[in-house]
Amino acid sequence: FPIRNRIIAGMCSNIIVVESNESGGSMITAHMGNEYGRNVLAVPGRIDQGASKGCHTLIRQGATLVSCMDHILEELNYSRQRALEFDEPKVEFEEEVFKDPVERCVVNFLREKGSASLDEISETLTIPIHHLLPRLKLLELHRTVQCDRDGSYIYGKH
Repeated sequence: FPIRNRIIAGMCSNIIVVESNESGGSMITAHMGNEYGRNVLAVPGRIDQGASKGCHTLIRQGATLVSCMDHILEELNYSRQRALEFDEPKVEFEEEVFKDPVERCVVNFLREKGSASLDEISETLTIPIHHLLPRLKLLELHRTVQCDRDGSYIYGKH
């Protein structure tokens, strides 16, 4: 597991430890992340709980204390307002099957591109993932798009 933890620490830009004893795998990941220059955040817990001791140790060692979602978003330089509001795309689609503008936009994009990852769709169409994912799941249920084994979305039935 330490090898896995090293890989995870290398892949992340931020590491948030919610609960860990002092010798837990999360502590290994946090220490590796610290070595890699990653931002380490820790959620404090009850002082009489062993599962909180790791977080308390990290905070004493300089990890950023976070106790609510706003603290985490602040550390990630993420605007909650930006995540909750976005301009829905205004895209025409020749079939009136898709009344939702986001669905129309996604279908048009995938028809042109063929396939794309969730991140690519979100970035290209400037639609937050939490708005995009439920629509993609609905399109999957309607068999308009399909999620491939590699996680990319494909237009049409395959």
